[in-house]
Parts: sequence; structure tokens; C-alpha cells
Amino acid sequence: MFYIIANVISDPIPNKLKVNEPKGEEDVKTVSVNSISWTSDSSIRKIDIEYSIDNGTIYNKLATGLEISHKFKWFTPALEIPAALIRISDSNGFSFEPERVSYEFYFKLDNRLNDIPFEINLAIPDQATQATWLSKIMVNFGSSGKIDSIKCNFVDNKVDPDNQAVNMWHHIGIVFDRAIYAISVFLDGVKIIENAPLEIKYPALPRPEITLISSPGAEFLVDDIVVKVWHPAFNLLTKETGNPVFLTVLKERFENYLSDEELVLGRWLINKIGEDVVKAEPLLNIFDSVSGLKSLRLGSKGGAYYSISKSVALPEKYPFAISDGSFGIRAKKRLKAEVEEEANTGRALRAGRAGKPVGTGLKEGIKGQLRGTATISKQTEDKVKATTVVESGLRMQSVGTTGTYFIYSFDGKLMAEYNGLGECVREYIYLGDRLLAEYQPQSNELYFYTADHINSVRVVTDEMGNRVYAAAYDPYGGIQKIWENSHNPALKFSGKERDSESNLDYFGARYYANFHYRWLSPDPVINREGAIMNPQLWNLYSFCRNNPMTYWDPDEKVEIVPILNLSYLTYREIYSKHGSHGGAFRPGLSIEIELRKEKEGYGRPW
Repeated sequence: MFYIIANVISDPIPNKLKVNEPKGEEDVKTVSVNSISWTSDSSIRKIDIEYSIDNGTIYNKLATGLEISHKFKWFTPALEIPAALIRISDSNGFSFEPERVSYEFYFKLDNRLNDIPFEINLAIPDQATQATWLSKIMVNFGSSGKIDSIKCNFVDNKVDPDNQAVNMWHHIGIVFDRAIYAISVFLDGVKIIENAPLEIKYPALPRPEITLISSPGAEFLVDDIVVKVWHPAFNLLTKETGNPVFLTVLKERFENYLSDEELVLGRWLINKIGEDVVKAEPLLNIFDSVSGLKSLRLGSKGGAYYSISKSVALPEKYPFAISDGSFGIRAKKRLKAEVEEEANTGRALRAGRAGKPVGTGLKEGIKGQLRGTATISKQTEDKVKATTVVESGLRMQSVGTTGTYFIYSFDGKLMAEYNGLGECVREYIYLGDRLLAEYQPQSNELYFYTADHINSVRVVTDEMGNRVYAAAYDPYGGIQKIWENSHNPALKFSGKERDSESNLDYFGARYYANFHYRWLSPDPVINREGAIMNPQLWNLYSFCRNNPMTYWDPDEKVEIVPILNLSYLTYREIYSKHGSHGGAFRPGLSIEIELRKEKEGYGRPW
């Protein structure tokens, strides 16, 4: 049995890796040299370093295959970033998908309303099913503002009737179990719902997502959001209870944000529903919190309410470690004295709200300092040139904006990928139209591709011949089964790039949605004469005329038909084709396959 405990400080047992610098909730200066330092187990020889400028939603490679030195220097980007993270992992670590994912946070109802729900939606992708598993959790409040029940999809359970909600912080824990595709919900350490079944939706999202929705007229406070993962390979147990340890991948305490606008830079997607009849207060709440100075306010007494969501990139290799809390990257670094002054003014404001006297000058100072007047630099799409500097034997890497840039050949083949720093991430090697290999310059790794008859990548092996990817596709391009996924090739169905965020396949002129069995835009080539004989050609969005078992569409323009020639070969024919002895050829049935473009569209191919 797994028991969820509120723990926003640290995990009960240290991981094999630990990030020491940068420290959480501190600032580093933009365009400056800063250190990343860590401690590691003696078994770890090489590490990969990644950074996130949006508090864990997307990570970008900073260094791969780095020899253990426990320190790395980097140039910070010329961007104002309120919540950045560093993630390090063992280069030769175990590839995994978390078997359990835990979401924990505190919430509080700040005003008394009856029959109002607080909605929590989770969407968690799954590699095995290539789908997203969904849960809709409703915390229902009854008379006198007490928590009446918690509902997860179709399971609705009552809670302790003495659970007062108004002006009291409560802790909620939600655990997704991938083994049975179910959710368990805990309230203040008590299990309310166990193994509630989930809904399934296609396709799989690129990363898990949580959405919090308040109710009209209600004002909820949320604080200390923690996301954790567990896998049997961790083999970590608590000393007190012997329960498995969940490793933290995100701690969101809202301390680093100086204004509501900076929440967007932390990749919080905010949707305001309705209009306020009075002036709305900021989403960042400085009047109440669990462990720090700030919490997140959902809804307002003016009538509007909010839906906010955030996705989190889960680690793919173990051992791993993530910086203990987000840190800011700012042009004007806040000193410890300034942070302490902000804390003192926040405490004074809370005291004043509670009825204790607060001076007018202090009120004006707080109004300017804590109500979102901080200057935020606009993030641009200009690419920052990467530089490498050697100082005392340590490498320093500059970091620019995020994004991936693709280089294509004149005939539409993907040749290379570059990151936002202008560094080559992948190069592709072809023999004619056939993809042979992928080379990663940063790690000096070479991967060999084995494709099927329509160029779909079926098997990928490393230089030692070890299988690192193996999958089977259905006729429309969906992945039927994955046997090995320690390497994730960008090219998949029909040899085309599969976008990691949308799961769409890019064929050059059009995007193909394998989960909907159709193109997203109409066919640029319309064969009117052929459509008279073949009605499928009138459907400009259909894939391979809704018959991918027969047709193949390599360039999203003209279908190609495989033609099978069956014949019986004699010794004389073998001699004329293959030489004097014919090698290993013997008389018998011969199958020859050629490809023909189906331009006219008349009838069937055979």
C-alpha cells in the first residue's frame, strides 16, 4: 500500500544524484557565468545536464556524456526568467516510464459558499497504449462550507463531516497507478477514493498535465504543488515505514514570481471565465500561504473564476536529480537583503489585514512592490549564439532560447536538427531514399535504422548492435506495440517526423493525424478524371484513399501502388539473370515487386 505524505522540503532518502547549485528560490544574473554543481554516487561515470526556463514543462540539453567533475559552468541567457530548473541524469542510466505519478498540493476555500465544487483534472500519457488517461476530481462543499464529498469520474465518496473547509488549509494527494490505470485520492492523509477507473483518450499528450478550476463566486487558494514519480527500479524505502519513496520532479511554491504576468513565463496557462463586477485582485496572493509568502488565488469575489493548467516533463532516465526548487534568472539580481525586506513587508501586510496597525507609508511601499509592477523583459525569438569557454579546466556553455530547427533536402528528406543555440543535435544518413542511420554530434553516438517496406522505422540499434527501439505500426500509422523505447527516434511512420507535442506526422506539404486517419489539410493534387471512376478521390482529406493496406502515400500528393509480379523461373532464366550458377537461386516461384504511381486512379491495382 502506498501512503502519500505532504513533503515539500525534501525526500526522506537522498537520490544517487543531488543538485547543489543553483539553489532554489535564489536569483542568478542574466548573461553571466554561473556554476552547476552536484554530488553523485560512485557508480555514476557520465552525466547529462538539462535546463528548463519554464519551471519544468520543457527541458533542453545543456551537456551530454559529461565526465564526472561535479561542477559545470554555463552562461545564462539574456532573458528574464522567474522560474528555471536544472536536471541532471546518469548518461548510462536506466530508461523508464514512471509506474506511479503523484500530485500533491494544499488548497483552501477563502469565502463561505454552499454547493460549490473545486475541480481538479489530470491527464497522464502512456507509452504502452499510446493514449492519455483522464481523471476528473470534484471536491464538493456542503452546508457551512464543509467538505461534503470527493468524486473521481464515477466514484463519489463522502468524507468526514467535521472537515471544515473555510479558512482552513487542506492537503490533497492524487496517485496515478499505471499498472491498473486507476487513481487514488487522499485528503489530509486519509484515503477517500481507491483505484477509481479512468477514461482513455487518443492520442497521447507529450507530458502529464494538471488543470485546476474554481467556481463562480468562490475564492480558492492553492499552494505548494509537488509532483513525484515512482518506479520499482528506484529501490528506495523509508526507514520509518518501509514504504516506497516517490522522487520529486517539481515543487511549485509561487515564491519566485513577482507578478501575475510572470506566471505565464512559468508556463502556467491561465483562462479567466466571466467578468468581475468589482476590481479583481491579483492571482498571486500575499495575504496567506502554507510555507512561504505567496499562494495562488483562483477566482474572485467579483464573480469571475479561473481555469489554470500546467504540464510537467517527467524524467526518462534513472538516476536523476532536479534542483531543489526553481531559481530566477534576472538582469537585476535580487540580493538576500531585498528578499528579506520583501518577506518583512509581506508579514507586516498580513498583520495589518488581521487587524494590527500598519502605517500608510508601508501600505504604499507594499502596493508598489508586491502588486505586479516589476519590469519583465519580453522574450524574443532571436537565437543566441552558443559559446564554449575553458576556465580552470571547466567548460562553460551559453544558453539561448528554446526550439528546434530542421534542415530538409531539396526532395523533402529530413537531413539535420539544430537546437536554439545553433548546435547540431541530429544528422541523418541516407542511401538513396532509404534512411540508414542517425548521428548525434554532441554525444558522438551513432544509431542504425531498420525500416519496413513503406519506410516506417521498425528497429533502431546502437553501434554495439543493441536494440534501443522496436515498434510495430497499424496501417494508418498508429503505434500498435513498443518492445523497446530507450531511444526515441524523431522519424517514425513512413519515415516521417512525428511531432512530440501534437503527435502529428509531417509529410512535407501536409500534416497527417494518424489518430484520426486523415490529413489536416486538403490534397494539393486533385485528379478529377480519376475521381469519376474512383469516388474515394473526392475525399481530399482521406489517407491512401482509406485503403492503406493497398496504397502508399510517401509525399502526401500521389499514392503509389505496389505491383507484385508472380512467375515460375527455370534454370535457363536464372542463368540469364544471376550468372552461371545462380548462386543460392533455385527453380520455383519468384516474387518481384515494383512501385507504380497511381496517377489516373482507375480501378484497382490488381
